[in-house]
Amino acid sequence: MDPSNGDVIALVSRPGFDPGLFGRGLTRAEYAALRDNIDLPLINRALRGTYPSGSTIKPALALAGLVYHSVNPDAHLYCPGIYRLPGSSRVAREALKGGTHGPVDLRDAIARSCDVYFYGLANTLGVDRIASYLALFGFGRATGIDIGGEKTGLLPSREWKRKAFSRPQDQIWFPGETINFGVGQGYFLVTPLQLAHHTSMLANRGKSFKPRLVTGLRDPRTGKVRSIAPIKDEEIKSASPHQWQIVMEGMVGTMRGRGTAAATAGREMTYTIAGKTGTAQVFSIGKNERYDEKTVQERLRDHSWFIAFAPAEAPKIALAVLVENGGYGSTGAAPIARKVLDAYLLDGDGNLKYPLPPGTRALLPRSSGKQGIAFP
Repeated sequence: MDPSNGDVIALVSRPGFDPGLFGRGLTRAEYAALRDNIDLPLINRALRGTYPSGSTIKPALALAGLVYHSVNPDAHLYCPGIYRLPGSSRVAREALKGGTHGPVDLRDAIARSCDVYFYGLANTLGVDRIASYLALFGFGRATGIDIGGEKTGLLPSREWKRKAFSRPQDQIWFPGETINFGVGQGYFLVTPLQLAHHTSMLANRGKSFKPRLVTGLRDPRTGKVRSIAPIKDEEIKSASPHQWQIVMEGMVGTMRGRGTAAATAGREMTYTIAGKTGTAQVFSIGKNERYDEKTVQERLRDHSWFIAFAPAEAPKIALAVLVENGGYGSTGAAPIARKVLDAYLLDGDGNLKYPLPPGTRALLPRSSGKQGIAFP
């Protein structure tokens, strides 16, 4: 999408099919082959596929923590690779196999996708504040794109759970569900379009436009084109410029240094990308079990996500890429996203097509180096 107006640059769903076949008419056998295909080529995944967001939601959660003053962005929390809720013996682990991040501040936690940090932040915020803030980014409702069939995803809350389940014992919202929510897992579901729209709002620092495919209508008799103005949506006004800047620095850090996409999509960049990887579980893992991709059936492997906007200082494009059962976001989706960004932003000589406005300052990742405890 173009963050400045909501124009959809590309909307892709694969595997697909040749729509021309429907124009000439399909035989029953041809239609059955499409209908019964295990890869579901007739479903427009961009609009109708619903998936856990994984860690792509962490920048929005970080912004919520800043707005609600639930976190000191410069203080460091030590990540030992596991997180225990106060008063509980249940352990929540880092998604990265055997991963520990050591001391991380908020920017580091975004760039290196530290689950332990965001478990703690989610627990401090609580489910109601998380849900209400994510609603500002359009989750839980249709984006309003000018094409039919869009799904709304699912934005869970205490109220939602009370209505969704009939048995009283199933209506209780548990603290473990909150920390799961904090890393984009559990009941929370998004469409790729919603995630791209959310990314464009990050790029625009809260400003929002409805996604659209049609920018004008041509009169069939006169040939005259009537342009359609972009439709502004509700803007996020609660965050300060400094708070937005902190989140942006974390996303830029994803592509550099020890960031999760630095080695796969951040190499030899000639412009600044702000990104976030995401790895979304397809099925739940038992208390004492560990996920091993080599032993899991292919269609039960984690989904791979990557969101990004670029150039980070003056965004021209925002995107979301999903690879179903593609594994880590850094290895599955991020390299594809980089190819798309390069194709859109660079000319044949590798130069940026859209020069940055005069006086634009480079947006660089930053870590404060201050020590402290981020959460009680």
